[in-house]
Amino acid sequence: MAAEDELRRLIGEKTETRSVDFKERFNWAEAKRAAKLAIIKDILAMANSEDGGTIVFGVRDQDRMVVGLSEGDFNSFDETRIHDLAREYGQPSCAFRIVRGEMEGKRIIGIMVAEFEEDPILCKKDYHDAESNQQILRQGALYVRTNGARTEEVRTVEDMRRLLGRAMLKKRDSLLSAIEGMIKGRPTRPTEDSQSKFEIERREAEKYLESKIGAELRTAGHWVLAAYPAEYGENASLEQVKDALRKTQVKLRGWYFPHFDRDNEGYFNQGFQSFTNAGEFLEGFRAYQSGLFFFKSALWEEEKGKEKFGRAVIDVISMIYTLTEFFFFVDRFFGELKYEGTVVWSVELQKSDGRLLVGADPGLPGLWGNEIAKDDPLRVQGRTPKANLYAGGLEVSRGVIMRLLRLFNCGISESIVSHWQERLIRRRF
Repeated sequence: MAAEDELRRLIGEKTETRSVDFKERFNWAEAKRAAKLAIIKDILAMANSEDGGTIVFGVRDQDRMVVGLSEGDFNSFDETRIHDLAREYGQPSCAFRIVRGEMEGKRIIGIMVAEFEEDPILCKKDYHDAESNQQILRQGALYVRTNGARTEEVRTVEDMRRLLGRAMLKKRDSLLSAIEGMIKGRPTRPTEDSQSKFEIERREAEKYLESKIGAELRTAGHWVLAAYPAEYGENASLEQVKDALRKTQVKLRGWYFPHFDRDNEGYFNQGFQSFTNAGEFLEGFRAYQSGLFFFKSALWEEEKGKEKFGRAVIDVISMIYTLTEFFFFVDRFFGELKYEGTVVWSVELQKSDGRLLVGADPGLPGLWGNEIAKDDPLRVQGRTPKANLYAGGLEVSRGVIMRLLRLFNCGISESIVSHWQERLIRRRF
């Protein structure tokens, strides 16, 4: 389900819950610091609550009627400034995004907050509002949302046990990775400072691609692919970034990954970028001196207007080829930059809800015509030591492809995926 649709669904239910909070009006640029930090407090609490939550602006709290935001209020929500304030008062950083939409012809905004990744979010600074003589935030507090749709500190042993229990389950999945990091003496995940810097660069890359191909991608199924080092550092020169991209392009098919567009490529302050908007080819990327690579590309099925049974589709072989090429490139790119630490990566398929998985090969075993995605976006992310991206990251890409196929409720076997990867490598299209 698209984020805008999810926002409208939450409003339609007209119920405040532990994971949903309605606000009538708010202007982030004009609000006093105490009012902004009350919102930050809700964000920290939702990050500590199971499955996160959403703060919806433009809905009257008393009767849940959509009143909408003025144009000035709507445009006042600056995601970078809100993230900066959240990082100032919360540790580790929490993940959230601003979603803008319309309902009943009125402007609405949602702050969609993800549950903490591994460690609960701790308030790291006090804030006392002198004007109202109220303590808005308390250093050392763990905030959560209650069943009564309120934000409160964790106060009972049982609530603390549940919160720490969820944290322990999350930590279990990364234990081996952490041990490997200690043995090798390097971090296997970004430090908080590194993560903050990569988040800023990723938002910059999003903004760049939005300005170039965003209008076309807004209604089209597309890939969002990213990779970056666990440690932040602007170690490469601008020329080295460009040279590394050129040398590590994957050229298994006629259309290289990533593609350089002669009319739309060039340096920017921190790296190299390019975009293409030509017929069935709609894509772009940014590569930073820090090592961050960010890429978006429309599905070719979308550009060719392919449908089946009235549904948008994605071809499984195209999926295998695209993700195999991506991890081939990641392996080569970080090798060219002489990076030997852990690589953090993410794969997203946007506009996936209701999309049907099809096969260009009509005899592909495991496809029955009912493999339909039920969520949007479909997302797989992880961390892999550069040394484990051997043979072009084939094993890693195969694992990602298998995870995505399961999200389509597809029974295609790993051996079939391996077969088509082999065909790509050997150029037997």
